[in-house]
Amino acid sequence: MLFLILLGPYMWGQDPYAQDLSRALTAPSLTHWLGTDQYGRDVLARVLLGGRLTIGTSVIIVTLAALGGTICGMLAGYKGGFWDWLVVRIGNLFLSLPTLVLAIALAALLGGGLDKVAYIFIILYSPKYARLARSLTKELKAAPFIHIAKLEGKGTWHILWHYIGPNINHAIITTAALDLGVVLMELAGLSFLGLGAMPPTPEWGSMLSAGRSVMQMAPWLVLGPGVGIVLTVGSVHIACEQWRRKL
Repeated sequence: MLFLILLGPYMWGQDPYAQDLSRALTAPSLTHWLGTDQYGRDVLARVLLGGRLTIGTSVIIVTLAALGGTICGMLAGYKGGFWDWLVVRIGNLFLSLPTLVLAIALAALLGGGLDKVAYIFIILYSPKYARLARSLTKELKAAPFIHIAKLEGKGTWHILWHYIGPNINHAIITTAALDLGVVLMELAGLSFLGLGAMPPTPEWGSMLSAGRSVMQMAPWLVLGPGVGIVLTVGSVHIACEQWRRKL
């Protein structure tokens, strides 16, 4: 999948934005392997470019949420006090609400757009990593090697970066890998509802939304992005399971 979305647009060569109304809703052929859409645009070219946007945005969301949440969680678990109380309360608040429903409400309130949706998901997913990192840090901070580091005069950030971080990164990475597939589906879902990527930007969710009205006469419009979502999410979960077994 990574090979397809990174190199596919260059290898295929078709312009995903080029319109030709005389070729609108053309069935799959040797010229257009996945046919064309209502505006005569090549569906395969749009699927390949849309995958880059969908998967790339999902990776950015999960990476920033994991980094921000992990840093806050480690600091809360190590220092305790008011910061620990604040992280726990904020985490409880966000985790008590359904993520997708809250994301839909916030995206509708802010007017939609892929950038706004990405910010919303980063904020909503960060508390999950903060609570996980906090819990793991509280278990580790009583370990003998942490006491030795303190006696050697190591500072808080040095201990978090060099001692605690390397010991909890496997759990964080595994959780992030699992979340990647979930975020990808939720991101495509918001675009399907018209709250994510806006036309004519090719994005798998918005392509599904655009093709549903003519799905009976032109099923290839939803076949490409639908298969892309299924294969990507399935690949992510299979890779994550292999990663967990090796750990």
